[in-house]
Amino acid sequence: MTLLLYDLWLSIEQYGDTTRNWYNHRRYEASLARRVEGFTEELPSSKDDNDDNDNDTDVPSPSSSPSSLLRILQFQPAWEEQLLLRLAALPHTVWNSSYAVTEAVGPLPALQDLSRAAMMGRSSTISSTSSNTSNKSPIIEYLERYHGLVLDHQHDDIPIYLSLVQKELEPCRITLLCQDEEWNSVYKQRCIQAGGGRLSQWQARSYRRFLKYQQSYTDRHMTTTTAVERVRHVYALFEHKRSSSLSSSNSRWILGTTQPTRLDVALWDHLMHALTDVHLVIVLAEFPLLLTFVQKVWDDYFANPTEEWQIANALQNATNPFAQVPSLLWSPQREEKEFFRHAVELMEQLSVQDRNLIETVRVAKEARLLQTKVDPNEAFRTWHRWRKGGPYYPTTNNNNNAQGSDEKVRREYHRSDEAWIASMALSTIMAMCVFGVIGGSREK
Repeated sequence: MTLLLYDLWLSIEQYGDTTRNWYNHRRYEASLARRVEGFTEELPSSKDDNDDNDNDTDVPSPSSSPSSLLRILQFQPAWEEQLLLRLAALPHTVWNSSYAVTEAVGPLPALQDLSRAAMMGRSSTISSTSSNTSNKSPIIEYLERYHGLVLDHQHDDIPIYLSLVQKELEPCRITLLCQDEEWNSVYKQRCIQAGGGRLSQWQARSYRRFLKYQQSYTDRHMTTTTAVERVRHVYALFEHKRSSSLSSSNSRWILGTTQPTRLDVALWDHLMHALTDVHLVIVLAEFPLLLTFVQKVWDDYFANPTEEWQIANALQNATNPFAQVPSLLWSPQREEKEFFRHAVELMEQLSVQDRNLIETVRVAKEARLLQTKVDPNEAFRTWHRWRKGGPYYPTTNNNNNAQGSDEKVRREYHRSDEAWIASMALSTIMAMCVFGVIGGSREK
C-alpha cells in the first residue's frame, strides 16, 4: 500500500513538472524544436493528428482544415487571439470546445511524448524565467518573440487606455454576464448549449463560479446599474479619442496610429463580446464611432473568407453559442431559439442588406427596451391572479394599473401569510391545552 501511494505521488509530481496546469512553470523547459508551437488551448502536432482527435472527442475537427496549422481551441469566441494571428499573417484553425477550462489551460497533453501537443495558456508565461511585469498576454509575447509581431508603438498613452479596458470594461462585462438576473434566462442557456452533454448544467454553474472568483470583492458586488454607467463613461472616452484620430490623421485605429496597437486588439475583442451582451448592446448604440471601428476591423480581417482555413474558421465562429446578439425581432410569443441571431451571421448580412452596424444596433436597442424583465415569480403570480378572477395575462397598458395590480397581489400574499401563521399558532395552543388536560387527568 505504501509503495502504491508513493508511486501515485511520483506520478502527480511528474504531472506537475510536465504541464503548466498546477505550478504554472516547468522545471525543465520544453523545447520548441521538439514540439509544434501553438497557443492558448492546444498546440497541434502534424505527426499524429488522429490521436489528438481521439483524445479531444468534444471538438469536431473541420475536415477542410490542414492538420499542420496552428490550432486554437475556444469555448467562447477567441476574437483577440484570432485577430492577433491575422495581424501576424499566421494561418490557423479554430475549434469550438465544450469545456470552459480550455480557456485557461487547454486540454491535457501527453506526459512523456514530446511529439504530442504542448500548451500555452492565456494566464501562463512562455517560460519559467519570463516576467509578467510587461503586462502582456503570453500570446502577444510569443508572437513578438518568434513571429515578429509589432504592437508596441511609440505612444505613451497606450498603457493608460489599455488599463481602462482590462480593469474597467472587462470587470463590468463579467459582472453583467454572471451577476445579473439575465444569467438564468440568457447566459446559462449558452453555456448549456456549448457543453452539449450530461454535465452541461454542472459546467455552467462551475463556469459562473470561476468568473466570480476572478473578480475583486468590489466588482463581485457591483450592481447592474453601476456597471452599465461605468461602461458608458469609458465608451464615451474612447468615442472622443476615435473622433480626434479621425479628424487629425483619418486613421482607422483608436489613437490615430498607423499600425494596430495592443489597445486596438483588446478594445476590439471587448466590443465583439459586448455585442452579445443584452445590456451593453444598448449602450453601444449611443457610440457610432466605436461601432464603425468594430465593423471596419471585421471587414478588413474577417469578412469575405477565401482560403480554406478562413472558411473553416468562419464556420466554427458562426456556430459558437456565445457568438450571438439579441434578436432585432424579439417578442414574448416567440420560442427561445428565435431570441438571438449569430453576430457573425448578422455582420455578414449587413453588406447584403445595405445596412450598417450603427443602424442595426440602434434597432436592437429599441427592440430590447421594449422587452420585459424575466421574473421567476411570474408563473405563481399569474396563477394567483387567475384564481382571484383576474386576467390570465397582466395588463401593461397603464403603468399605474400594473403597479396597483402588483400591490393588490402583495396584500393578498400578506393576508394569506398572516392567516396561516395565526392558524398555526392557534393549533399549537389548542394542542398544548388538550395534552395538558389529558396529562392532568392521568395524574389524578
